[in-house]
Amino acid sequence: MSSRRRWRNPLDWRLFVNGKADELLYERGDVNTGLPLDALRARSDITTKARAADQDARFSDRIRDGLPSRPPPAR
Repeated sequence: MSSRRRWRNPLDWRLFVNGKADELLYERGDVNTGLPLDALRARSDITTKARAADQDARFSDRIRDGLPSRPPPAR
């Protein structure tokens, strides 16, 4: 983990409140910021894919297919 990410707001309240971590990760640039947060949330929802791939041996690959890319690691 880079020192840039490790020390910036290490105890932000959103880490402890259900449903707020994605906001924090978005602000920090730890997830794809090429889309507005609401659009990223919608494109990242794997519920339908997970139900369709329930017993598939390639479950992990199938639920990730088409997801927005992750940003490169910070240095």
